[in-house]
Amino acid sequence: MERDIYPLDYLGLYIRWKSVLVFPKDVNAQIDMFSTYHAKHKDEGLNFIVGLIAIHILAGFAIVIVGLIKQ
Repeated sequence: MERDIYPLDYLGLYIRWKSVLVFPKDVNAQIDMFSTYHAKHKDEGLNFIVGLIAIHILAGFAIVIVGLIKQ
């Protein structure tokens, strides 16, 4: 039985996939499409952590931008 994947998991998985595209570990390796990468790595706990960090960073940027606009 597969566990549910949450939005933060998807965000973390997407960020990890993009980082593999931008910074490939093996230059000669075939780059996976997101659906293939998702199938291989969707159950890893790291996705949630990366997604959670990304949400905190985005919220921090939003707070700074709103603070600059309200000045």
